[in-house]
Amino acid sequence: MKHKMPVYGLLAAAVTLSLAACGAPDDKNDAEGSGNTGATEGQSSEDYMNKLVADAQKEGELNVIALPPTWANYGNIIKAFEDKYDIKINSKLPDTDSQTEIDTAKRLQGQDSAPDVFDVSQAVALANTDMFAPYQVQTWDDIPADNKDPDGKWVNDYGGYMSIGYDSKAVPEVTGLDDLLGSDYKGKVALNGDPLPLGQASTAS
Repeated sequence: MKHKMPVYGLLAAAVTLSLAACGAPDDKNDAEGSGNTGATEGQSSEDYMNKLVADAQKEGELNVIALPPTWANYGNIIKAFEDKYDIKINSKLPDTDSQTEIDTAKRLQGQDSAPDVFDVSQAVALANTDMFAPYQVQTWDDIPADNKDPDGKWVNDYGGYMSIGYDSKAVPEVTGLDDLLGSDYKGKVALNGDPLPLGQASTAS
């Protein structure tokens, strides 16, 4: 597929957003509602989705990035998507970070291998909304306002909670973050990755 910016933002677990991302809309069909925020006036959601599926199958492939098969059930989601829609998914750099996804899209802009969709942290999404085409997933109305862009440029599809793991044989019980400032933990605290590009490391820092 030939791509031009913008491309779609956070990849939802529901295959509808992945499918919608097969080819970003151009200026001409933005006004027609093709691939942007859903069905046009007078067009049913079913008709819209049927056309979306047909257009995606015509393209035949979907490029995804940073989707580890064991993370958020992505391996099974990808297989189910391919089986249901008969569209090949090209998964690249499954273990990369959010910022690298954006950098890769910029570097490959206009090429067949450019990513169609992103699964990025909210911080990275907010900093790069100019790269995203608006689209409202099927469950749009059920998503809290704090977890989506009002124009449909991104949506939070899953999240996580910060936790502290420790070896009870090596350090005292950890009851809160302030405990880690104590002398018992000096030189024994580590972050999960680089806090500059990784959300979980940034949260921990």
